[in-house]
Amino acid sequence: MKHTPTLLLIVLCVAFERMALAQAPTTKTPTLNQTEQNSAPHKHEGLITGRVIGPDGQPAPDAQVIIHQIGEKPAPRNWEATDDDGNFKLTGLSPGAYILFAQAPGYVAADVSTENAIHRTGENVTISLVKGGAITGRVTDEIGEPIVGVSVFSNRLRDLEGKTRGLGDESFGGRGGATDDRGVYRIYGLPPGVYIVGVAKGDANSPDDAQIRLDAPTYHPSATRDTAVEINLRSGEEVSGIDIRHRGVRGRMVSGKVSGEIESSSPARFLWVGLKGLVAGRFEAGSYVSDSRGFAIYGVPDDEYELMATRMGRDDEMSSSAPRRISVKGADVSGIELKLAPLASIAGRIVIEPSNPPKRCAINHDAAANQSSDQVREQTGRRPVLEEVTLRANRDEPNQLTQRSRFSWLDMYGRPPNAKGEFALKSLEAGRYRIVANLPDDGWRIRAITQSIAGTSRPSAVATGTAKSPVDASRNGIAIKPGEKLSGVEVIVADDAATLNGRVVPAKDGVKLPSSLRAHLIPAEAASADDVIRYDETDVRGDGSFEFKHIAPGRYLLHARRIAEKETNDDQVRPAAWDAIERAKLRREAINSKNEIELQACGRVKDYALRYNP
Repeated sequence: MKHTPTLLLIVLCVAFERMALAQAPTTKTPTLNQTEQNSAPHKHEGLITGRVIGPDGQPAPDAQVIIHQIGEKPAPRNWEATDDDGNFKLTGLSPGAYILFAQAPGYVAADVSTENAIHRTGENVTISLVKGGAITGRVTDEIGEPIVGVSVFSNRLRDLEGKTRGLGDESFGGRGGATDDRGVYRIYGLPPGVYIVGVAKGDANSPDDAQIRLDAPTYHPSATRDTAVEINLRSGEEVSGIDIRHRGVRGRMVSGKVSGEIESSSPARFLWVGLKGLVAGRFEAGSYVSDSRGFAIYGVPDDEYELMATRMGRDDEMSSSAPRRISVKGADVSGIELKLAPLASIAGRIVIEPSNPPKRCAINHDAAANQSSDQVREQTGRRPVLEEVTLRANRDEPNQLTQRSRFSWLDMYGRPPNAKGEFALKSLEAGRYRIVANLPDDGWRIRAITQSIAGTSRPSAVATGTAKSPVDASRNGIAIKPGEKLSGVEVIVADDAATLNGRVVPAKDGVKLPSSLRAHLIPAEAASADDVIRYDETDVRGDGSFEFKHIAPGRYLLHARRIAEKETNDDQVRPAAWDAIERAKLRREAINSKNEIELQACGRVKDYALRYNP
């Protein structure tokens, strides 16, 4: 649930967005280059410092540290090199939330959760690199002759612990290579994980490649996607002998055109058509749309699919077509029309609720490898600001996760509000959503999320004096219709949150804990049984430890549950408390477990022992 794509993937996504946005208007660069630093006025500048280390804990000199400000377009120059001791300093940063990652020849960034990937100015960050792996083999045709100059691609399905990347589109994060005159390929710089390797994608690097692009994909050893043999790749390992014997099965062509409003000046690469298999729910192929609005996807195997077009506008507004179901059976499919329509959005503001009397939680963290914003602010006296919050709208419908767009990968980290607290969460499909926040201060918590009815469906109600009171949007979420521009949402933050750190222990001596556990925090008061915003859950680490932050003061029940295999392999599992039936079941289990604690305002509880009784 907490895991995200590797940071190497983000490097590729940033590179893609940088290329795709090359013709967009110049935007503010989140970091200053050396000339700008030397000529800038002497004033307090936001900075993030840190160190890059290798798998042995030793410094990584000359590593490239890349920074991206969440909510901003990738900057033309947004990286710094580490010194001989692996140290780096990123200066000239404006208030906001940032993601950092590093790369070095032969090394890739270690996997990190979404929460831990977000940083603010003043932090001191340690970034870990691991040795990249390689996969090599030989590609031959149906009679065993080498195929020269053909593209070979790799797709990372999950990490070695079984966690999926939650991409929904295997092609976005893969690395590839090409065969030499012997038909031999080598794909390197791969993070540890479970892979499949195949041919039939690429950009026609050779005559053979151009022909193979028309064929249905062939995966190692000579298989379809469903029967492909998976490859386990450990850090620094080279797996050889991953040969591919091309099947030579001709694929079909799916073609058509995209209609609807498209900016006449928008380059073709801002418009994308993707093909997703219905049975597996997995992305299969795609194509940029030509200037004539026509598209053609080659090498499509026979199957049932959904076809959808998405467009990124210069104002970050996205349009999408409704998914179009098609059946590919023994022949090309042509004449398909995909009509673009604006996606929906949720807008509102986030406010810090003043306390009476005024009070702020004092933060006293132990020293750690990554110095938090709270630690730095305790030393400097600088408090967090609204622009450092990130907000996301998460889909709240079982088995219907938000479709991530090729143009908005960095939205997985959320969007920040402006200095006035105003936010807009864009490019949303119709459905029900929950607003979740990543907060920059351990003393902050979400106290309430409300929705102004008059501000959405009845805009004239305020003028006529018939406005209704805001409704609680945290219990049942926020429903939006296709293309709806919903406003009037308010996220209220209080400054009295508690934190809880602990460890799961067996209720009986000699009992071994399951390998995958999730800790749940449930309000103990009967009156708060449906106060969804007070529920929380987090995966238990390998050593049995867990942590809860941003908790409202009050009495709580704690409960540890074994994670089902399906949930273990899915990083976008819907929280249990979002479902009324599951919430009631969880509450009954927690009452029987009899792990209860009371958390005080600004309280810091450490070393709590959570008894696990299967």
